[in-house]
Amino acid sequence: QGCVKHIYRVLQCKEEELTQMVSTMSDGWKFEQLISIGAPYGYGSSQQAEFLLIVSREVKSPHFSYWLPPPRTAPLACERDGKT
Repeated sequence: QGCVKHIYRVLQCKEEELTQMVSTMSDGWKFEQLISIGAPYGYGSSQQAEFLLIVSREVKSPHFSYWLPPPRTAPLACERDGKT
């Protein structure tokens, strides 16, 4: 068994980038919520609405308490001990 945890990411984008960001989400990422954080009254070439795009992903962990990626220093410690 393992514990299922959810990882959330918040991405900031402009109106013209929104469609591309949603359509190119990596496998496993799920759309959660879209929040408008700035909608200018006049839309000019430099003025676009801005959004926060919230996505999530499930991570299954063999540990019941929490999941952490392996530390980056682990291989270096093994090499120093002569165990390569």
